[in-house]
Amino acid sequence: MPNQSHQSTNSELLSLLTDNYHMVGLPKEKAQRAKDLIANPQYSPRSCYLCPQESKQQSIYDTQLCQDHARKSLEENTQIR
Repeated sequence: MPNQSHQSTNSELLSLLTDNYHMVGLPKEKAQRAKDLIANPQYSPRSCYLCPQESKQQSIYDTQLCQDHARKSLEENTQIR
């Protein structure tokens, strides 16, 4: 059953980042949850698709973003509602 927990965590951060982008901000509780997931990530075997080729970082969860790009994505669009 650990895979199901990992899978739901994966989908949770991706969903939060997507909602943050489309809604231009998240409620305070959801924004904090996204920050917590980014701060304590599970790494994916994939590389971040936004990192320059010469300095590719490992992505987190199923976001295809490294920890820094996930954090920037959250901060750029976050207007806590």
